[in-house]
Amino acid sequence: MKYFVIIAIAFVLLIPTTAFADFTYETLENKFSNQPIVCIYEPNVPNARQIILDLWIKETEIGILDWQYTLKQTEFSYKGQWDIDIQKISLKEQLSFDNQYCDVEIKFDATAPNASYAGVHWMEENKSQIRIVYTDIEVCKTWSDDRYRYTEWCYKEDYTRSKAMGNIATHEFGHALGLEHYESDDPDENYEWSLNPTGSPSIMTLAVHYDETKNKIRTVDLDKVKNIYGYWGFGEPKETTPQDIITFEDKNLGGFESFFVPSSEYHKERGNVKYVTIGGMVSEQAFSRGQNILLTVEFPDGEKEEWKVLATTNRQFGVQMMVNEETQVGTYLLNAKYMGYGSEKISFSVIDGMTNKVQLKKETSIPNWIRNNAAWWASGAIEDRDFIMGVQYLAQQKIIKVDNTNTNPVDPYQEIPEWVRNNAKWWGDGLITDSDFVKGIQYLAQQGIIQVR
Repeated sequence: MKYFVIIAIAFVLLIPTTAFADFTYETLENKFSNQPIVCIYEPNVPNARQIILDLWIKETEIGILDWQYTLKQTEFSYKGQWDIDIQKISLKEQLSFDNQYCDVEIKFDATAPNASYAGVHWMEENKSQIRIVYTDIEVCKTWSDDRYRYTEWCYKEDYTRSKAMGNIATHEFGHALGLEHYESDDPDENYEWSLNPTGSPSIMTLAVHYDETKNKIRTVDLDKVKNIYGYWGFGEPKETTPQDIITFEDKNLGGFESFFVPSSEYHKERGNVKYVTIGGMVSEQAFSRGQNILLTVEFPDGEKEEWKVLATTNRQFGVQMMVNEETQVGTYLLNAKYMGYGSEKISFSVIDGMTNKVQLKKETSIPNWIRNNAAWWASGAIEDRDFIMGVQYLAQQKIIKVDNTNTNPVDPYQEIPEWVRNNAKWWGDGLITDSDFVKGIQYLAQQGIIQVR
């Protein structure tokens, strides 16, 4: 039985070896013969709060589906051939659950026997078995000889961050797909990849990267998977007997103070690029520093994507979606989850302004010096107050009209969201229209972040 583990850092080479290192990236014998069913079992950890357990499961699910989303992005047609079915089995159902249809089983362990690792994969009765360790790892011992410095890892009492579990799941599912480790014959290079995740050439290197923004599936990984499965992907869905599986219920609303898009309609035009800002604010009671909002976007063709968006220290979040000539026409459905809470559902529509005759609103005319101000502010050359003075001028000259029906008091310590700064940069560079820029300013005023009269 062959095990594939992922650890933090295995060793550091002290003496340089060859100038030109080579790498190996082999494949395993296991391969899915159909669209895989991945069964994630709820962990039995009495000391952990339910909201923490739910996050472990959700981030693990995201880590698995990261393969589905990235593989689909490489296809123009037959995207459905890369579907992955996720089933989450509650503690109550695990006693009676029939696992015969599971192609992959994922469970959570406190520690690993006889070794210290964050995740492991092996094959058992033609099923992929993945174990994710939920206790954090630390260095407990180091020693050196004439050539190497060795590191021994051990477990702490603290729980591993849920996002790190998602990263581990992405790596271990790579083994389930049939990928071995991407490994250099120069140990120095393996170590460098562990220190610099952005320079890591593959998701399948030996070191786990706890920063989810740097833990990426690379082109070489996608090419390797497509070499294994060919043009048609995983194949057809598996015929199964439906089971009464208790699903994890969505928590009630209350985690979001706001969730919005500035406009209900966006027109795509030939040669023009626009941006849909999706943003909001999480509630004070739900806010937890460093935790992501999980944003689900359902496209007009029914496909869904899940995006992770970080809530800043002022509890606000924002992300932008590009609207260009290739954007799908139709209605986009949005909902968000955060710390176990669900948002209301919102939507917007993209209208084809290239073939249909659509009467667009006249663009707002804004002086060039304010555009310069915005670009300087976005780059940090001027302070927030200088930027706000320009915005107030626009309101006083009736160049923009702000709805002041929202009576939120102005908070002098409230930070301006990062997406507004991005808007200012893009507007200063001519990448978005005056109207799109003004919508961001209107949001600031309506939320009481700035005073515009």
